[in-house]
Amino acid sequence: MLDESIISFIDILGYKNLVNEHCNDTDIIRSLEDLLRKSSVGLIEKLKQISSEETSVEEYYQNVLSMVTVRYISDSVLFTLPISKIDFFRHSFTIEDTIAHCAHLYFGLIANFCTLFISKTGLVFRGGISKGPHYESAFNSNGTHNLFIFSKAYIDAY
Repeated sequence: MLDESIISFIDILGYKNLVNEHCNDTDIIRSLEDLLRKSSVGLIEKLKQISSEETSVEEYYQNVLSMVTVRYISDSVLFTLPISKIDFFRHSFTIEDTIAHCAHLYFGLIANFCTLFISKTGLVFRGGISKGPHYESAFNSNGTHNLFIFSKAYIDAY
């Protein structure tokens, strides 16, 4: 039920002022939403397109990147990689090698996200990254979408 996961909790500094100044400007709100999406999910898609000389390694990296989820909650961005769901032996890598590969891809993703977002907005971040037990589920209830997170990794990252 709980997956061993790497979680990044990223808090956007200056977000309160941004909301106070632009809460009635739908163009700014949509631009921020679009920027967050392109800097995270869009970046993941771009990274999955980067080719490698070895097809099996390329497929492996694409599978790892496909497992990353991104959640936006007000001034917080959460990146989650459930490493316990990765097929460690499929590509003849050891568990240690696989975790190292996952961490390398994941940290590269986080660094690129931060760089893109900061360069476009001038806003900076604070936060943390942790590895540990994590559970989340998304469910619909009467037409509304709900998300439940139960996670030691999230608490440690926060």
